[in-house]
Amino acid sequence: MSRNASSLLCLAVLAVHPAPASTADRSETTGVLVVAHGGDARWNAHVKDAVAKVSEAFPAEVGFLMGVPDQRPEQGYDKLVSAGVTRVVVVPLFVSSWSDHYEQVRFIGGLREDYPHAEHMKLVQLRGPAPVAGVTPAMDDHVLLGAILADRARALSEQPGGESLVIVAHGPNEDAEADKWTTTIRRLGDQVRSATGIGDVDVRLLRDDAPKPVKDRALAELRASVDRRSREGRVLVVPLLMAPGKVASQIPEVLEGLEFRWSGKTLLPDDRVAQWIVAQARAVAPVDADHGQRQPENRSPCGRSTRSRPEPPCNGRRPNVALFGRYLGRRAYADTDRDGRIDHWAPATFVFDARVA
Repeated sequence: MSRNASSLLCLAVLAVHPAPASTADRSETTGVLVVAHGGDARWNAHVKDAVAKVSEAFPAEVGFLMGVPDQRPEQGYDKLVSAGVTRVVVVPLFVSSWSDHYEQVRFIGGLREDYPHAEHMKLVQLRGPAPVAGVTPAMDDHVLLGAILADRARALSEQPGGESLVIVAHGPNEDAEADKWTTTIRRLGDQVRSATGIGDVDVRLLRDDAPKPVKDRALAELRASVDRRSREGRVLVVPLLMAPGKVASQIPEVLEGLEFRWSGKTLLPDDRVAQWIVAQARAVAPVDADHGQRQPENRSPCGRSTRSRPEPPCNGRRPNVALFGRYLGRRAYADTDRDGRIDHWAPATFVFDARVA
């Protein structure tokens, strides 16, 4: 571990370590507000089903940025307050933290003072008696997301060593953000390669909302990638999209006439999406997910206390360590090796505590 990484880890743990539980803390209840993009009725139903599963651990509501005027984020917040929560964790249900939609959620959660055309877009900051405890990152390269993609690829695979996988995501409009999407998804690809034994993993973006020349170039690059790999062996194409819809249906249309394997199975429906939401909420709120009831001691997945410091991973796994600090401005993600040494850093946003996620 470098001296800078070690210093930041110590600063986050020592300065942001939560205070011991008090009698007042025991009466606090954390609610989870899941903010999603919004789509057609089928797309929205998958999101609602996932949030319903979250409700088994936390009081939870969903708010859509667009397309569902009676289920906006502020309305979900009001429902949580009416249910008696005393603080709210906002979880953006997005593939990437490098997007305009993620920045919109940061504005809604109070992490940005303003957002361009917020009034026109009907973006309303959350105001009320329950403070926003934090806005979590999007899914990014979380291990649960990697596990879902690995299963999607495994279902299509026959001889992984001689196959190629092309992961296709929506992607942003701007080139700089597209590079960050690609870098993050490549880390997911490394997880999939390790889990499945697939020899070659490529990442492509649809750039569906970008200007036509940008989108046309992206689609041409996707088709060229699959065409080239199909001449060398079997190609598996897996969408990195939240739920079935018109965006997912574009992919086989773009690749028409090429040889590839495709199921069209998106992230939802899958119970691990709800598990991810719960994990994100637990990382922000210093209470265990049992409708706000604090347990005697915070525990890591290994069953050891995490109050004083993040721990090395158990069972040889490589979880993310999230360093959270309001005054650090930006959050740092760290991947750990088998001995718990930090070997990768990537900026994201802030939340509160230090946890092995």
